[in-house]
Amino acid sequence: MKCLTVQQPWAWLLVTGQKDVENRSWDTGYRGPLLIHAGKRLDRAGYDWLRRQHGIRLPRDPNELDLGVILGRVTLVDCTWRHSSAWHEQGSIGWYVERAMRLEVPIRWRGQLGLFEVPDEQTRHAVWIRA
Repeated sequence: MKCLTVQQPWAWLLVTGQKDVENRSWDTGYRGPLLIHAGKRLDRAGYDWLRRQHGIRLPRDPNELDLGVILGRVTLVDCTWRHSSAWHEQGSIGWYVERAMRLEVPIRWRGQLGLFEVPDEQTRHAVWIRA
């Protein structure tokens, strides 16, 4: 399955269904299931900004956010410059996602740049929780 590395807390928001767009500088022709991998670094400024926003559900302590793991999956449905979400940043290509699910137990995995493949057997017996 295809996988994308995203910094925390943005990865958490994607797999919990709170964020419907991942902003990128590049496009992809791929559409379909997409694993979300949490990178090894936390965007602390982003976390602090989100904690101040009303209605954003995050762990109280940023140390509770898993790093270096596959957290869940979404379905990539479109990549576009057209804005139809508050999460879509000006000047970026919005990767619009639906059907967010998180893993009951995250899978330790090494991230990569761009889209990368994770063998299906890695998630075959995983327990998925709908957002």
